[in-house]
Amino acid sequence: MKQKPDHILDFRGAITSITLLELTNLFREMEVNEVVEVLVPDPDTITDILHVLPASAYELSDMKDSKTVYKIRIKKVRS
Repeated sequence: MKQKPDHILDFRGAITSITLLELTNLFREMEVNEVVEVLVPDPDTITDILHVLPASAYELSDMKDSKTVYKIRIKKVRS
């Protein structure tokens, strides 16, 4: 059974640099084992997100795409 997200961020239509800042601030405040679900307009934004988060601090728990939205779930595993 998938873990329900603790946070949901919808970045469709947002400016990438602002979305990255907002996500890193939220991620810093999250507790270990919390999950954030992120909705983005394109796969390039997902790549950017995964580059700004510390690789050892999260695991990608789910990724789905459609023609209109890409959704990823990121679980914080370490502070």
